[in-house]
This record gives sequence, C-alpha cells and structure tokens, in this order.
Amino acid sequence: MKNTVKRIFILLLTLAACTGLFALPVSADYSDTIQGDYAEAYYVASLNDDETVICQKNADVRTAPASLTKIMTAIVTLENCPDLDGVMLTASYDAIHALDGTNSSIIDLKVGDTFSLRKLLEGMLVLSGNDAANVIAEYVGNQKDGGGIPTFINMMNEKAQALGCTDTHFVSPHGLDAEGHYSTAQDLAKMTRYALETFPVFSQIVAMQSYTLPNGEATLPNTNYMLVPAYYSYYNERVTGVKTGTTDNAGHCVIATAKSGGYNYLAVVLRAQYVDTDGDGIEENGAFLDANKLLNWAIDNLTLKTVAGTQEVVTEVPLLYSGKSDYLQLVPEQDVTALVPGQEGADAPSVLIEPIADTLPESVKAPVEKGDVICQARVLYANQEIATVNLVAAESYSLSPFAFVGHWVSTAFSSVIFKIIAAVVALLIIVYIIIVIRYNHIRRKRRVRLVKGQNTARDYRAAPKTSIPGGRTLKHNKRRRPPRR
Repeated sequence: MKNTVKRIFILLLTLAACTGLFALPVSADYSDTIQGDYAEAYYVASLNDDETVICQKNADVRTAPASLTKIMTAIVTLENCPDLDGVMLTASYDAIHALDGTNSSIIDLKVGDTFSLRKLLEGMLVLSGNDAANVIAEYVGNQKDGGGIPTFINMMNEKAQALGCTDTHFVSPHGLDAEGHYSTAQDLAKMTRYALETFPVFSQIVAMQSYTLPNGEATLPNTNYMLVPAYYSYYNERVTGVKTGTTDNAGHCVIATAKSGGYNYLAVVLRAQYVDTDGDGIEENGAFLDANKLLNWAIDNLTLKTVAGTQEVVTEVPLLYSGKSDYLQLVPEQDVTALVPGQEGADAPSVLIEPIADTLPESVKAPVEKGDVICQARVLYANQEIATVNLVAAESYSLSPFAFVGHWVSTAFSSVIFKIIAAVVALLIIVYIIIVIRYNHIRRKRRVRLVKGQNTARDYRAAPKTSIPGGRTLKHNKRRRPPRR
C-alpha cells in the first residue's frame, strides 16, 4: 500500500513538472527603471500571479483613500447579498441626508426611491455615488443585525483585516475625508485583486463606460476617463477598470487595470494633482497620466520568461564518501520565471544565480538523493535580485564503504590529534632507542670489565711457579691456605 501511494505521488510530481506547474513566479521590482511623475504614492503589480511587483513608491504609507473605499463596500455587499437583481433597496431619509453639505458625488437618489441592488451598486462604482453607498451599507447592516451603517463599517474593517490589509481602517462606506479613515496603495491593491478574482460581476461593473441615472434622466460617463474614448487625453484601449477617487486630503486617485497579449496589470495611484503638462493652460489629472504611463510601460516592455531552469548547473560542492565523484553539482529546484524586459542580443541584461554563502555547506556527505535541497541562491537580473530559489542535488550518489574508510583514514592522519599522538609516539620511540642504546652501552662496558677480570684470573693461574727458600714452590697470586688447626 505504501509503495502504491509513493508511486502515485511520484507520478503526480512528474506530471506537474512536465506541465510547468512548479514554475516559480518571482517579484521583479523595476522602480529604478520606471517612475510616476505626479503621484505621491503608487503600486503597480501583475495580475497574472500573486508575486510580481513592477514598481512602487510610498506603497505602505497611510493616506486618505477617498472613493477607492467603495471597493471594500462592494466586496462586503457582494459577499452578503449575491442576488443583485432580486434584492430591492429603498433610500431612507438618514442615508440620503447624511450627505447634506458635503457637496459630494451622488446619483441623485430621493428619499423613498426603490431600486435593485445591482442598479445601486453600478451607480456607486461607475459614478462614485455616495448616496448609493449609504443606502447599500444601511441595508446590508440591517440584514446583519439591524445595526445599519455602523454595523456595515465594522464588517468592512473585519474584511480588511481578513485580507491582510493591516494599514487600513474605515469609518464610512463612501470614503469622504474623516479622521481615522485611511489605507495604503498596497492594501488597496489587495482589496482590488480580491474583488476582481472573487466576483465576476465586479469586473463587469467597473468596466462599464457609462451609467444611466436611476431616474432615467441622463446617461453619464464613468468617472474613470481612461475607459471613455471621448476623453482622448486619458483614454487607453488597454484599460479594463476600476475606480476613481477625489477628496481634498486624498488628492486625485485611481485604481486601474490593463490587459494586452495575455498580460494583466493593476495600478494604484494616489495623491496626484491637476497639472499643466504641455503649457497650453489646460490642467490634466495627474493620476490618470501616471496610471497610463506605468501600465503602458509594463505591457510594452515586460515579458514572462524562464530566467533559471532546473537543468542549469549553478555551482559544485565537495562530495564525501562517494566512490563515483568528488563533487556534487547543484541546480535550481524549480524553473524560475519572471517578468523581465524583452531585450535580446548582446545588450540584454544577463541572469546570474548566486549561492547564498550562509546556506552553502563546505561539503556534502553521501548518500545523497537527486532533488535533495542543499542550499539557497539569489537570482539576479541586471544586478537586481528578483528571486530566491533552492539549489538541489543534480544526481544521486550512494555511500561507498571504501571511500568512507579511506576518508576517515586520511582525516585521521591529517588531524591535529593524530599529529600530536604521532609526535608523542615518535618521542617515546626516540626515548626508547636512547634508553636501549644507553643500556647496551652499559652492558658492553660491564662485559669488558668482566672479560678483563677473567683474563687476569687466568693470568694468575697460568703464572710460573716460583721457588722460595726451604725448597717450597708457590704459584703467583695464589692465596695461601691458612694452616689447619
């Protein structure tokens, strides 16, 4: 059973590798290459994956979001009331007159007017109607717990936290300037991405070029002039949405999406002003100008390419205990893809894969399996880090007993401890030799003395007899025996 599961798992991995499912998309920030001219903050990212940031400026700085707030209003509404045509809403006195004196954008709802949720949602997103936002928020909040707009605002903040928008806080469903009402370009991008990916109807509404007022008296263009051909200074045929916003504190803001050739991009542009760009005395909306510039650059210049393949040998490390090779080759664990400028030829920036020194081992011990993670590496494009990837063993190597023993013998002979022991042994041998030599020398000296003594005794025994007076004779050096008593 375990073998069967293992085979199935390996098969799935193989299929995934063959179909490119494990290609690793990475972030390639080109903020040094392309910049906005008029906005104080912006954030441009690819919608084809969840990683790639094209460029950014002050993207995490809190600021007033103006009517970009209505993106979160739409999210909470669509999650709680998906039946846009079946739900009918009636404008209340409080919802309408809460905007008195604000001189803000409305779709001219009157107290008692009843329209479908779809009609009001379109008016809120296309014409940025604050009255529509209030009517919707009041209805959804009442459906939740009878709390009306305050309950709806709590729901907005809860959803922002759930989406990871940690620098966002709402105090209204429409976005008019108020203390404690703020967000960032990065957080607004998260909300917009979520809305586009989760609710197809949201994408449809924010792409509308115009909106007919509920009373039918007029059809007005989308406040996002990048969608409207009549506004030729801003119109961009690639743009597919999303929303504008303007207040005194927020300046001119826009969130725009653009699509071309299978590539989709999102731009959040905040705190821009009207500027006379060509000296003709006519001021233009800097938010639209920057959004168009940034989106067009991304579409015209970037191409998704594999910048590091799994067959590319990045480096080698010494391999121990293997009888087949002394070095282990390392390759990227996954194909690394990135949105990079589509340059060709000698002038095109090169891709460099650089092992991270702190993770690179001095050596690797066999056995090692193909695909084992050994260390990490940085992927550099035009000297800019665009990814981090694992480096893995390119081949499998088994443990060689002979190589293992040989290594340890070699290590033992070259180790400091062995050298100390060898030195001590050598010293002991030298001392032993000295002692043996000394001992032999002493023995020879003793032997010489003994031999000399023996020779002397033999000399005495061999000495001629000598006559002494009285007719007796004695041998030389022979002791006279004492007389017997």
